[in-house]
Amino acid sequence: MPKMTIPIAEARPGMITAKAIRNSNSGIVYIGEEQELTKEVIERLRELQFEEIEISVNSWDTVWKISKETREQYEFCTEAAKLLFQKVADDNVIDFEAFKTIKRHVKDNFKDNFKL
Repeated sequence: MPKMTIPIAEARPGMITAKAIRNSNSGIVYIGEEQELTKEVIERLRELQFEEIEISVNSWDTVWKISKETREQYEFCTEAAKLLFQKVADDNVIDFEAFKTIKRHVKDNFKDNFKL
């Protein structure tokens, strides 16, 4: 599973540790590898002055509880946007209709996830 180092200030309950979080001097483990962070654990890590932690990135199902269909739509929209931006970079031309199409697709498929 892909990993990512984030500032402790960005840690959220439900995120999954990518490796054990331990005291660098004593070796004491505060939370093990592949463990779900809780509000209490995050607060304790802040108290212990941890600045950053390593988390597992692919946490769609375990953290965000996003359905397979929503994840597929997200990946489709992301890939379409990447291709459009690459075309702009390569050709120096903006395809406004393609951007409008992606905007409509995002609005239609993710309307429950944001306010207009």
